[in-house]
Amino acid sequence: MKKEKVGIPFDFFQYLECPKCGKNLLLNDAEVKNSCIFEGKLNCECGYEANIIDGIIYTSSSVKRFEEDFDYVNFKKNYVGKIESKFTSKIYTIGRQLFDEIKKEDRNDKVILEFGVGFGTFFSHAKNEFLESKFYILNDIDSDIIKATKSYFENTEENPRIIYICSDIRNIPIKKHSVDYFINFFSMMEYFLYLNSTNDYLEYYYKDIVDLLAEDNMLFELHMFIEKYKGKLEKDFLTIEKFFFEDNLLDELEKNDIEVLRKPLRTVTDVIGDVKGIVKEGSNIIMESFISKHIKK
Repeated sequence: MKKEKVGIPFDFFQYLECPKCGKNLLLNDAEVKNSCIFEGKLNCECGYEANIIDGIIYTSSSVKRFEEDFDYVNFKKNYVGKIESKFTSKIYTIGRQLFDEIKKEDRNDKVILEFGVGFGTFFSHAKNEFLESKFYILNDIDSDIIKATKSYFENTEENPRIIYICSDIRNIPIKKHSVDYFINFFSMMEYFLYLNSTNDYLEYYYKDIVDLLAEDNMLFELHMFIEKYKGKLEKDFLTIEKFFFEDNLLDELEKNDIEVLRKPLRTVTDVIGDVKGIVKEGSNIIMESFISKHIKK
């Protein structure tokens, strides 16, 4: 049986603000059902505007990479098909470890933000653990991916209160200091590739995230690196070389007063599957989990 569509609940509006000037957003031209907004515009007096379409908040920074006849099922099937089973197995192993770490924390009445949700791989396995959370925000910059992910989860049982936001994390319209837990499931590298980023962007990544975090916060992240002295990038990716080395990430964490509490699991594998074309053959890929906390000073 098809379930009810998900909109933006009225009580979520307390967590929205203009990313340009920090003022409250006004709702215009709204289509409302069961105290949820499915269509409308979010406006600020400074000129900022975002759209609500079919219960998803879209900002001007959202990206559309595919044609109108985008087929989510086939795209996901082909994407996963490029990744060899050994590599996939390691991703799921370290993902389960991150999931176990989150289960140790109090998730009740928390605002969760998952960055770069993609196909919802992590969320689909973890969602039952967040049923008592206040809101679980699924964020992705890709409009087709987040639309298809929403459609998928609308037809599954037992979901937490999900908010869908299609936006670059740098100008997501979330109120500062309101996110309790931030989750990143291998999203940083692919996100930077979408944006055609340069090495400089890593310096802004954690700064933008820190602005969103509540005082009592936690960051749960999975990252992918290459070994510094053995790994090499293909020529076209040297402009984002900084993202692929762990020491650079640790430097940015320290600069932004983010303390790594523990790194529960680290695994190393050779280059397999879809990472080819970015990392040269013979390089080793490191997958590592980080549990961190921003210490306000």
